[in-house]
Amino acid sequence: MEVKPRPWTALKVIFVSQMLISFVPAIGPVLAADMAPRLGVNADRIGVFSALTYLWAIVGGVLVGPWIGWIGPVRAVQIMLLAAALGAWLAALGNLTGVLLAAVALGASLSFPHPAFTAILGRHAPRQSIGLFISLRFSAAPIGIALAGVLVPAAVNTLGERWTIAAAGMACALAAFSVGRTVKALDWRDALRPTRIDLTSAVRHVWAHPGLVRLALVCMVFAMVQQAFLAYAVLLLVSLGLPLPTSAGLLAISQIVAVIGRIVMGHASDRWVTPRAMLCVYGLGMGVACIALARLPASPGMPLVATVMALIAVTAMGWPGMMAAQLLRLSLASQVATNSSGSQVFIFSGAVVGPYLIAIALGWGAGYEWAFMGLGVLAILAGLSMLTPGARLTDKPHCADQTDRP
Repeated sequence: MEVKPRPWTALKVIFVSQMLISFVPAIGPVLAADMAPRLGVNADRIGVFSALTYLWAIVGGVLVGPWIGWIGPVRAVQIMLLAAALGAWLAALGNLTGVLLAAVALGASLSFPHPAFTAILGRHAPRQSIGLFISLRFSAAPIGIALAGVLVPAAVNTLGERWTIAAAGMACALAAFSVGRTVKALDWRDALRPTRIDLTSAVRHVWAHPGLVRLALVCMVFAMVQQAFLAYAVLLLVSLGLPLPTSAGLLAISQIVAVIGRIVMGHASDRWVTPRAMLCVYGLGMGVACIALARLPASPGMPLVATVMALIAVTAMGWPGMMAAQLLRLSLASQVATNSSGSQVFIFSGAVVGPYLIAIALGWGAGYEWAFMGLGVLAILAGLSMLTPGARLTDKPHCADQTDRP
């Protein structure tokens, strides 16, 4: 079915949906210091919750990937928002069982965005501005996290923890209803219904192409850093002597800086610098920022901690847009959803491992310093690996004149 491109309507749907499904999981790290003791667990175990969420996102990703085209990407976005709403309402029950079930529901919601959003942008975004549109899409994630850092502490003072979380779920449910009104204008469906569920086909497809597998492995490391930062930045700053509202506010401000960085870098990738080169820059910057975060002194000065938080946010939050742009360069239009789903398995694996490694390090008494320094070294090595062009796919790239050039 031929669908008329509607770039700005598509971007609006994607932006709001991405913002909401980033907002809901970010509530956990913001409230962990206060809420965890009432659940009977240590706040440092927030990494386990994050790892469990992304573990289920991996399972969901390989299950739903082949069905995105048949369901319709925009209908898939509706399902994603409803799963996020369910996750919030389960967490709002205020007990450990509800929180663990919330991780499953939130993981299910996170299995949809990468293949669904990439497919929508691949059909509706202008080819000459694909990098900018992708960066705008990914800018919604740090905005959602920033809103959690600003709004959640204030809302808790008025509504309490459980009603604040429940309200976030209601926002997701209302968004799912609103997205339904755009289905006729934006959505399309593949004629062929998947005949069976193959849990490994998308991963095997990525693994068979050197350019795709290198991209996936590099971004797996980047995801380790990103999720470790999101899960533990507030707790790390609190451990250094900063108040919780100040720490959450710094996380929020850093995400706004990350949004500006994403948009600027997205525009640059359309005009002057290839996504592959930008991924190298992100890796090097991310590594330096992690080491700087690890070396912050006790009771750090506000200019120092704000600078470090901004640097790690710009790099650790900025790479997904470049990853998606590079994936589109290496994919046929008919393979975008499959390649996105396969790459997502690698990326979410990093999202599982990063916070879990921090939780283990803290459990062994290693502290934040050694954990983030180790992640910083991995990020530098990953960034350096993007310096060489690597093997190109034999397929014609998805976007015209979008080869993996130096």
